[in-house]
Amino acid sequence: DMEDKSVKLIAFHLPQFHSFPENDAWWGKGFTEWTNVKKSKPLYKNHYQPRIPEQENYYNLLNEDAIQHQMDLAKEYGIYGFCYYHYWFCGKLLMEKPLEKMLHMKDKLHYCFCWANEPWTRAWNGNAREVIMPQNYGEENEWEEHFRYLLPFFQDEFYIKRENKPIFVLYRTNNIPHCDEMIQYLNKRCKENGFAGIYVIEEKNSFQKNIESKEASAVLEFEPMYTLKYGRSILRRIADKCFGAFFNKATHNHMLIYNYDIVWKNIINRTHDSISGKEQFIGAFVDWDNSPRRGNKGTVIYGATPQKFRSYLSKQLQHARSEDSEYVFINAWNEWGEGTYLEPDMKYGKKYLEAVKTVVENQ
Repeated sequence: DMEDKSVKLIAFHLPQFHSFPENDAWWGKGFTEWTNVKKSKPLYKNHYQPRIPEQENYYNLLNEDAIQHQMDLAKEYGIYGFCYYHYWFCGKLLMEKPLEKMLHMKDKLHYCFCWANEPWTRAWNGNAREVIMPQNYGEENEWEEHFRYLLPFFQDEFYIKRENKPIFVLYRTNNIPHCDEMIQYLNKRCKENGFAGIYVIEEKNSFQKNIESKEASAVLEFEPMYTLKYGRSILRRIADKCFGAFFNKATHNHMLIYNYDIVWKNIINRTHDSISGKEQFIGAFVDWDNSPRRGNKGTVIYGATPQKFRSYLSKQLQHARSEDSEYVFINAWNEWGEGTYLEPDMKYGKKYLEAVKTVVENQ
């Protein structure tokens, strides 16, 4: 039956579109992700900045209508689920309120969590060395506390499970001192609560080229960062560097700059060695431009259009299908500060969402 083979799209989701006390203290009162997005400026001719949401919808994710609207829109255009970033610092939570509100809502989109386990720094204004919220790791009693926090989400019928195991993505397994023991513990606790275990998906991204964890069930490639860091030939790197130097000289910037088509072709043409006993999920991305956060030291992938995106996404879904892989993880639903979002904007309206719908329906 062809139906069962259809690939499901899961979009990464950033909950930082609301103010909270820590951000007020670190960045100034009322700071949200929109603050950087609104003040962004074009840094060269035809640079698409600032990115403005359709109908200037600078939503606040403490508002349940805004949360509901996102889920309804994603569902309407063929997104299977959101992978929400979850921020847990040894018992301290950040940005948890939208997700706690979402938990109690009725008509939802499927979802899972990605624990974004990295220390918070001032990287957004260029100072990555100043840590404002360290990421510490406890032992068993802290794992228990974390598990108890996650359990009501795992028990939600909308939380994505694989073989009755809640999916839990780990951003940087190489940061966690006793990662395998922690996964074993969470696995045991899930079993004690009626699940078949926990389904940990380890990310390969710009921080991790290789698999670090024995206990993780699967691995996913986080794009476009994994490919930019590890997926280019030496010749391609040299060509990109030369183009970047030429571009920066002409525009007085210090950017890393790449071509959308070339990055996507690198993603699509990469071969995957099978990893024994682990599932592999491939990634996709919409676009990329983090100059709202990083200014003229940002990274830009230029040349994206909804038509190109549709064609590359379609190839990625075929690729996943041919490997019997159930999910493709897409970066992102709403990373406005990094220029990779499916949400409608003033320039393209809903064209990226329409591309998703077309690809998902025609697979």
